[in-house]
Amino acid sequence: MRHKTYRICLLLAAAAAVIGGILYYRVCVREDSSREKGVLVKQMQEKGEKLKEAGRQVGEDMKQAFVKTGSEMKDAAAATGENVKDAAMTAKKAVQEAAADSKEEIRDAASSTKREWQQAVRHMGNEVKQGFSGDQEA
Repeated sequence: MRHKTYRICLLLAAAAAVIGGILYYRVCVREDSSREKGVLVKQMQEKGEKLKEAGRQVGEDMKQAFVKTGSEMKDAAAATGENVKDAAMTAKKAVQEAAADSKEEIRDAASSTKREWQQAVRHMGNEVKQGFSGDQEA
């Protein structure tokens, strides 16, 4: 008989577990139906979407910054190129003017030197003539 009592107790325990599970489901789970299933997953998806949007915005901002910087660099390079050309032209003109001035100064100095040499030669020639004529008179 002990064996039979043991089986009945085991059967009653199993039945109590089944009935307890049914009552738990009806009372607790149905009353708690206000909670949505997968709330954590939905929150993570929303955060992921926000992060994606923020990433897209940062990408657009960086793209605009690079385009703006690139155009500014092109403008600066063009302006620098023009300034270099202007400086080269100014330097070329200054060198040409200096060369022309130097050429005229050299020409003037050469002609002045030529005249001085010619005068010196004439003067020497006159002195030589006077020296010969003075020797003949004595």
